Amino acid sequence: MSYKNNIHLSKNELKVLIDCIETKLNSYVESKDDREILNNSYINILFNAASKIYEKQNEMSGHMQLDWDSIVNKWKNEVAEISRDKILKLNNKHIVKTDFLDMSDFNRWEKIRTYNK
Repeated sequence: MSYKNNIHLSKNELKVLIDCIETKLNSYVESKDDREILNNSYINILFNAASKIYEKQNEMSGHMQLDWDSIVNKWKNEVAEISRDKILKLNNKHIVKTDFLDMSDFNRWEKIRTYNK
């Protein structure tokens, strides 16, 4: 049984989802708050969902098919780098993060915290 096409959304529902994702990501990129950090798991899930939603919107609207995986990967790498830079900036200010979302968030923090640019 294939689960690929189990969720059926209208064009308006896809548009709303895209607006929500873009608003979240744009506010994160433009955020001046260094404490607002997205972990890698969250970034991966968000961008995988965005890629699927963009592909579905293109399929429904009949527009030219773009390689959304590569487009979204570039965007994902940019957001991951912003997140890494925020962690490095906090580390340089000797601000200790204590509220980790999960073990992968802690491991990422430790890996970046000890990274020398």
